[in-house]
Amino acid sequence: MDQITRRIIDIDEFGAALPDITPQELKEKGIELGDTVDMSFSNGLRLENISYYNGFYGVKGDILLVAYPTFTYPTITVCSGDFVQFSGVGIGDEVTIRINTKGGKKDVMDLRGVLYSNDPEDYQSREQFANCREFRVGKMAPGKVYRCASPFDRTMNRPDAVAEFLRAHGVRTAFALSETEKTLQERYAGMPAYSRFLCDSGNVIPLRMGADYFGEEFKTRLAAGLRILMEKPFPWAIHCMEGKDRTGFVCVLLGALMDADYDELVDDFMASFENYYGITNESDPFRYNGFKAAFVDPYLRFYAGLEDDSDPKGHSYREGAEAYLRSAGMDNAEIERLKELLL
Repeated sequence: MDQITRRIIDIDEFGAALPDITPQELKEKGIELGDTVDMSFSNGLRLENISYYNGFYGVKGDILLVAYPTFTYPTITVCSGDFVQFSGVGIGDEVTIRINTKGGKKDVMDLRGVLYSNDPEDYQSREQFANCREFRVGKMAPGKVYRCASPFDRTMNRPDAVAEFLRAHGVRTAFALSETEKTLQERYAGMPAYSRFLCDSGNVIPLRMGADYFGEEFKTRLAAGLRILMEKPFPWAIHCMEGKDRTGFVCVLLGALMDADYDELVDDFMASFENYYGITNESDPFRYNGFKAAFVDPYLRFYAGLEDDSDPKGHSYREGAEAYLRSAGMDNAEIERLKELLL
């Protein structure tokens, strides 16, 4: 059976291990996206039937091998966790990867493995390319909150288009879910002028959020960020790298807090999938409903206090959103102030 052995050459900021191997080399060994693999490490750890994807398509605790399209090396990661902490694996350790089941996760790749272009010429508008739009649902006032891809990080080639949008709408504050003070400093020289203006104004709130939305670290960090945000001038822009997943969760939370209904929240969340992939309920109902079922529906069930597989439509989500923020450490006065600011 073909296998490949390489050393771990880096650990990323989320505790994922990067082996010195490329997706092309894996393919040459017969290991392709949608397969499952076995991995053995020189520290004695053995992992079996690990999904190999081009994105982070798992639930909390799943171990994945991920060849993200813009990454040079695949990552060995734990969804919403720290692989290195879990495994004891470190830089210099060896990992051997071999096929377990050919096409074992093809169904997941068929649904979720769609790719998008980082070339603005492939999009109908600059706003679509930048995944920019006003976020106004429920009782929210117009012109207060926008959402977008990163105006700082050039990994996806979008900061210039995003900065144009933010400047045109007079955005004064960036709620930067994917940044740290260090990354902002490192990116500063290459930022668009308006992005540098936001940094220079002191109105960028770098949070570097993971994706464990219901974990204590995420909630505590979000609450701390919201306290700072409430002291910053409108309009606000909420963003992560793509403005899709972490941004989508935070926007669903704020929309639920402001009495938005199911259709409003779904339409706003799924607009990112139309912008990036051209996926709508009309053009691709299989993927549209698959992504909706995987992301926004579970969030709304949680806020509505429903069991799994219940229909989340037609419920109120505000009390659940308030309870989430209280569990994050915000008191009732802070929550009421946040709502008043958004009215």
